[in-house]
This record gives sequence, C-alpha cells and structure tokens, in this order.
Amino acid sequence: MRRVRLVSAPSRALATAGLVALVAAGALGGCGIADERFGNDTLPPLRPQTAGTVADAPGGSPGTGNTPLIDVGPRTPTIKGDGCRLTGPPPAGAPARITYSFGGSLFELSDDANTAVCLLSLPDKFAKVAPLWSPGGERFLLGAATLMADTKLGASGLNADTVAATWSTPDGEFIAGITKDGRLVRRPVDGSAKLANISFLKTTSAVVYHPSGSVLFAAGAPRRGDPVVMLSSTNGKLFRPLVNLPTGATVTELAASADGESISFVERLGGRDTVRILHFPDLALSTRLEAGTELGDLVQDGEVVAVRVGSCTAATSTRVYTGTSTVDLNAAEPFVGRSNQPVGFVSGQLIVASRSTGCTGPADVWSVDPADPTVPTLLISGVSEASVRPARATPVELPADMKQEPVSG
Repeated sequence: MRRVRLVSAPSRALATAGLVALVAAGALGGCGIADERFGNDTLPPLRPQTAGTVADAPGGSPGTGNTPLIDVGPRTPTIKGDGCRLTGPPPAGAPARITYSFGGSLFELSDDANTAVCLLSLPDKFAKVAPLWSPGGERFLLGAATLMADTKLGASGLNADTVAATWSTPDGEFIAGITKDGRLVRRPVDGSAKLANISFLKTTSAVVYHPSGSVLFAAGAPRRGDPVVMLSSTNGKLFRPLVNLPTGATVTELAASADGESISFVERLGGRDTVRILHFPDLALSTRLEAGTELGDLVQDGEVVAVRVGSCTAATSTRVYTGTSTVDLNAAEPFVGRSNQPVGFVSGQLIVASRSTGCTGPADVWSVDPADPTVPTLLISGVSEASVRPARATPVELPADMKQEPVSG
C-alpha cells in the first residue's frame, strides 16, 4: 500500500457576498433574523499535525517527520458469504452503513471496512447509479423512476418527467418528487393511493422533510412575489413562508439536519452559489459557504455542512464548514488534483468519493473527521458509486415554536 505525507496548501481567496435573504417575519409571529455574515476572505489551509503520528487508516505506520502518513491504498474488503442477499437495515439507533456498487452488484461495507456482503445484483443500467436509501434503510430508489422494495426492483410510481425525488420521514411511507415543470407530487410506497399533486408553489425547485415527519420544506417561486423557502404540512394544504429570497434567486438543493434543529440550502443568484443554514425555532439565517461556481451534493450533520464545488463535467472539490471554520479538502493530500464529492455522514464522519475527474467512474471512498480533516481514512478503492444506508433514527420533534398553525395561501 502506498502512503503519502500530508502537506498543507496555501489558502484560497473566497469573496464574501452580502446576506440577502430576509425572513418573512410577519407570517411567523414577528420572528426576526440574525444576520451572521461569513466574513472570512480566505479559506484556511488544513491544519497540519504537529507531531509524528499514525494516520487513522488501516496499515498506517509512524512517520519520521512532523506530518502524518496517509494510507492511500489500494484497499479492498473481503467479501463474506456466497451470492447476494438483502440484509435487514442497521438496528434502530445503530450507526449508518456505507453501500457501494461494484461489478454490477450492490455491496454493504462493514463498520470497520474490512469486510463486505453482497446485497443485490443490479441490472446493467443501474450498475453506476447510487441508491437513495429510505430513512430506515429498508428500501431505496435508483433515480426517480425505480424502487427497490421487498428485495424486488419495480416502478416507483412517479411520472417519467420527475427530475428529483426524496423520501418522507421518519418511516419512508411516501416518495415525493419534483417534475420538470416544477410540480410537487407524492405517492405512498405501498401503492394504496394514486400519485397526488401537492404543490403549493407555482414552481418547486427543492424539497426535504423535517426528520419528525410532521412538516416538509420546499423552495421555489410562489404564485405572487419573489422566490421563497416555505414550511408546509405534508399534504401541501397548509403552508407559510420562512425565508424570502431576492428576485432572480433559485434554491437548487435543500437538506435537513437529523437533529431537527436546522435546514440548509444552496441559493443560486447571478452566477454565484451560497450555502445557508436556517436554525429553529428562532429562524437565524447564517451564510456558511460561497463560490462563483456550481455547488451541489449538499449534505448536513448538525452544524457541519459539506458541498461539491464545481460541475460534474470537470474536476470538482469538496468544501466543508466544520461548525467553526471552512476548509477545502482539495487543498491537501490525498485529495490534491483529484475530483472529490461528498456522499453523506456516518457517525459524524464525512464520507467522500474521490475520482480522477468528474462525478462518475472508479472512486476511492474516504472517511473524514470534520473536527480534524487532516488525516482522512481510506475505506475502499475503485468502486462505481457509494451511498449511505441509514438506520432508523431516534425520533425528534418539530420545535414547539414552529408549530404555529400555517395558513393557506
């Protein structure tokens, strides 16, 4: 196995844009907004280790200098068992697990990344599609049109013009989708009801459920006025605005923290993308990341957010707001010169897929500690796609102050 020394790269300039989103205070009983601007004009380099230490990776060995050695592989787990069998999801409250596609099959990696089991053989057209697991890890979507339930692949029930899909929480009872023309639709997984149009915006661009399952958040263009982020009942019949966005802005992605205390979103305006976090119940809106290029693959874990920087048609980087500062993973080994993409979180660790370029092709999968990203851990090398299979989370509640009765608009 090859090892490299960790060397910090110079920091990169990051222009600061003004915070332009305003909370719709009148609709929320007079709640205000804390304008917490992200004022740093540079991205700090990854903080180096100050002593010769062992990288937290299999096969790591002590270094001779004052920087750690990182095991860069290749690394391949031992496959356990014969054939493929869909195992049950992780027990409730257990750590999430990493699944990956390789050689036309879907595998699940063990917690220590030393072994893996085959879950399912995949048709060729899905061999390079990352599954979107339901909140409890029992089933998954392959794109918007295909559902895996009860070990069988079938139609999801969403229309062919659906461009994005997500699961209801906490039980994955519904699949919600956004159509090409901006309608918000949903259907029950068990097929007990038809696909329903639950749109409450003129056009919807992004949607995510609160982990309690009691409400959802959607962004888009209302029937009157500028773009908004809205809170709604899960059937779309009662809703109210949370954030008023500037004219011309678009929210391309929404994510919700598993603790139920905040959501994050990517706002696109005038060739610049910005990641913001909205905290509950005080509705404090904070700017976390900004770039003059495309931001995507937004993932959130509490105060930590990570995002892909750059289009998948070229090289990408992964930028992380750690809760206190912002780091660019591409600024240091082993990610220098690589195309890196956040996948999700497992037990507080950020999972990153690293490729030679773009967002497809063979990927090495790494685990990065946001509290100390200087020593990432290689989990597996050369896979097609990686995803996170969650365990059923401890139930959370919507903050009491957010339970004001919405009004139909």
